[in-house]
Amino acid sequence: VKADPQKCVACLTCIRVCPHGAIQLVRVDGGKEAAGISDLACYACGICAGICPAKAIRFQGYRDEEILAQIEAIRKS
Repeated sequence: VKADPQKCVACLTCIRVCPHGAIQLVRVDGGKEAAGISDLACYACGICAGICPAKAIRFQGYRDEEILAQIEAIRKS
C-alpha cells in the first residue's frame, strides 16, 4: 500500500480512520507533508484507500474500482 505524495493533500482523513496506526504525515521533497504508510504496521484493510478524498492511496496490483467494490461488499455484509 502506497500513498502518492503528489496527490496527497495532507487532510489527515486516512490517519484518523486507520485502525492500525500505520499512517503518519511525513515530509517529502520540497518540504511538503504527505501521508506515509508503514509497511510493517499496515494490514492492507483498504479503509484508507476507500475514504481518501484525493484518491492518493493505492494498492499495488489492484485497480481502485476493485478495492472500492470489495470495501462496499464488506460494508453490506
